[in-house]
Order: sequence, then C-alpha cells, then structure tokens
Amino acid sequence: MVRKVLAVGAAVGLALASGRAAGAEPPAAPDRAAAPSQGTWWQRYVDARKELVAGNYDEADLAFQELSRSATSEADRDRALEMSKLAAALSERTKLALYGAPGRPRATKGEMWLLYASSFLYGVGTGAWYLLQAEPEEALTATLPFAGLTGAPVLAVALVDNYRPFRRGVPQGISAGLYMGLGQGLWVSAYQHARAKRVGGTPWDGAEIASALWGGATLGGVLGGAITTGIDTTPGRVSFVASTTLWAGILSRFGAGVVIPDGPRRSETALLVGGIGYNLGFAGGALLSGVAAPSINRVRIVDLSGLAGGLAAGGLYIAIARSPDQRVAFGLTGGGALAGLTAGWLLTSSMTEAGAPKSAKPSTWQPTVTPTPGGGMVGATGLF
Repeated sequence: MVRKVLAVGAAVGLALASGRAAGAEPPAAPDRAAAPSQGTWWQRYVDARKELVAGNYDEADLAFQELSRSATSEADRDRALEMSKLAAALSERTKLALYGAPGRPRATKGEMWLLYASSFLYGVGTGAWYLLQAEPEEALTATLPFAGLTGAPVLAVALVDNYRPFRRGVPQGISAGLYMGLGQGLWVSAYQHARAKRVGGTPWDGAEIASALWGGATLGGVLGGAITTGIDTTPGRVSFVASTTLWAGILSRFGAGVVIPDGPRRSETALLVGGIGYNLGFAGGALLSGVAAPSINRVRIVDLSGLAGGLAAGGLYIAIARSPDQRVAFGLTGGGALAGLTAGWLLTSSMTEAGAPKSAKPSTWQPTVTPTPGGGMVGATGLF
C-alpha cells in the first residue's frame, strides 16, 4: 500500500513541478469562463489543484469533474479528467487507512442508540461492581463514584464518535461483545457454583461473581470493537453471531438437561455442555454470517419467534401438568424454541442485508502521461 500511495504522490509532485516550471500561474489561455461568478476555466483549475494539495480530495474530485464538463478543448478535458481520477484515488486510500475499508459508511442511528444504551448499562454494572469491591461506608464515597462510573462509558462513546465517527458494524460489535461476554461470565459463575456444591468447596461470593460478570463483559466489548473495526461487516451479521451464540448455549443446555442421567454431576455436566455449545455457537455464527447475510430485522424477528416458541411450548406444559417433570419441561421448551427459530428463519428468507460489504476486486492499473502547460504529468490510475 505504501508503494501505491507513493506512486500517486509522485504524480502529484510531477504535476505541481510542471506547474512551477511554467510559472506560478498557468500561462494565459483563451477565455474559457463558464460563468463570470466562477472566474475563468484556468482560475477554477488552479483553485481545484489547491484543494487537492490541501488534502480535500473529495472536493477536488468534484471540481475537476466539473472542469472536464466545461472544458472547450480536448486537452483541457483530458487534463481535468486525469486530475479527477487522481483525487478520487487519494480519497479512497485515505479512507482505507483510516477505517480499514474503502468507503465504509458510518454507523446508523440505530447502532449508535444501541451502543449508548449498552454503555449506560455497562456503566451501571461497573458502578455496582465498584460498590461490591470497595464496600464504602459513607454515602458520599458510594454515590459519587457510582455516578461517575455510570456516566463515564456514555461520555467516552460520545467523545470517540465526535473525534472519529464509528463505522458501520462497530457499535453493534461492541454492544454484542458486551452481552456475549456477560453470558460467558454467567456461565463461568454458574459452573463454579455447581462444581463447588458437588466437591464441597466454597461458591463465589457476590464480589467474586460481580468480577466475573464485569470482566467478561469488558473483555467481550473490547474484542467485539476490535474485531469489527478490523473487518468490514454489517449490524445484521454481528447480530447473527450474537444470536447463534446465545441460542446454541441455551439449546445445548436444555438438551443436556434431558439426556444426562440423575446423579451428583448432572447439573455440573449440563452447564459444561451448555458452555461448550455457547462457544461453538459463536464460532459457527462467525463462519456462517457471511453466507447467511441477514438483515438486523431478520435476526430480531427470528429471535422473537424462537422465544415465543419456547415460552409457548414450555409454558403450556407447566400450566397443564399437575407435577411438571424437569426433563419434559426442558425438552418441550427447547423443542418449541428450535421450531420457532426454524419457522422464523424460513418465513424471513427475503430479508437480506442492505449495503453488504463487497468482495475485493483484483488490482488493475495503467500508466498515464498528460501534457500540461510548460511540462507534463505522469501518474497511474486504476484499482489497487
């Protein structure tokens, strides 16, 4: 990439050097004014070149395109078109360096609202974690830190978005990472409690459970933000990964509760199977998200249909059974949820994502030589 940017930069240098060799201003030319308020064609050409040198590549691209349309000679038109291509190439490479994908759009308002809400909840959890760890004895030393820790994540999101706007998929990745990490913390805490109960150990107290939950959420949020920053993804794909993670963990836990025989290890083993399914669901969702490419609305509808199916089947059994059996309840709830997920997925097959990341195109380029007053411009155009 460095060689490509240097090659494009060399083209700019040669163009400017040729301009200096000819004088500070382009030589006099027949009046090609488009309108009196815009000045002559050459004056607008110099203004567009200044925008290019200043790094305002998008503005320069538009100006050179307009110059190409208003040119009165073939040489001027070709000159403006080549400069337009150069400005567009520099703009694309700048976006690639900043955001990791050319032209990757900004995050939607829905993503940002989700991130703000998730940040607030994370702040509340952080404040609660602090109170359990520090156990302050005075109201002031408890209230002020709790309020500060609650608001700090929301303020941090606002400052970061103002300095460098979040790109598509990143807020969704942070939010999903927070919740998936929280799920990992819940599973670890539940497994530790079941194992300690079996072996006669000491279950974690409230402060230790809070540390597991807060640590899992923090690590998940950091990893979610880092991964979605490095790859061009969509909110629908990120939500799909979070959904497969959650449902794989729940369904594997229910399935284990049905087939594992009674005994001292039943609860511990069922939780272990659920935890393994949870992580396998994350891996499978990450691998299949590009193939499935669902819209975020499709993921939400499928999640709701799965929840409705599980509650309907399990709730109906518990309501009509005089003495509900745990295995039957697990089986019916899991089966109902699986049926709801399947039906929701099939019924929403037409809801694909909009603005999906496109596959990279092969690199193509060609050298260009364009005459300019008093010199020439050498460069390269194409896709790199």
